Amino acid sequence: MTFSNIITLLRIIVTPVIVFFILYFNYSKNYTYLNFAILLLILAAISDWLDGYIARVYNQVTSLGKMLDPLADKIIIQLTLITIIVLYNTDLFIITCIILIHLREIIILGLRERMGQLGVSSIVQVSLSGKFKTTLLFLSIILLLLNYQFSDHFYTLGKYFLLLSLVLSLYSMFIYIFKSIPFLK
Repeated sequence: MTFSNIITLLRIIVTPVIVFFILYFNYSKNYTYLNFAILLLILAAISDWLDGYIARVYNQVTSLGKMLDPLADKIIIQLTLITIIVLYNTDLFIITCIILIHLREIIILGLRERMGQLGVSSIVQVSLSGKFKTTLLFLSIILLLLNYQFSDHFYTLGKYFLLLSLVLSLYSMFIYIFKSIPFLK
């Protein structure tokens, strides 16, 4: 187990803690829990870049790491987004964006599985737009949570970043599908 893989695993392990803090804040209205959740999300976002950097610089790129990193991103972001739905249960815009992002992830997961069966899994590898999308998703979640302590400007900004994340999600999905079409025929 490499150091970069341990960082990735920690991102998975911290996910239930983040969800707990967000939900408990929603119950208690104690901002300490929300601040812990935001801090852990910021550290998770940093670790998403850090684990890949360490793996490349120290020649620790592994098959396990290639599988774990996107999985860790999916787990933390998707579960946190579902938790955001609990907080903003009346905002149809946020719910719609999150559902579409979830659907995109399911489609890409199926596509990756099929390309792996065909022996061409490199067709649907993580792209720069995918990494940027993940960063924007982390940022939008953090901004939406900051709204509770500060102003509606964070909420509005969070919604815009969520929309931009959705656009990038759909863009990268169409690229993956386009690259995969010749192999699916």
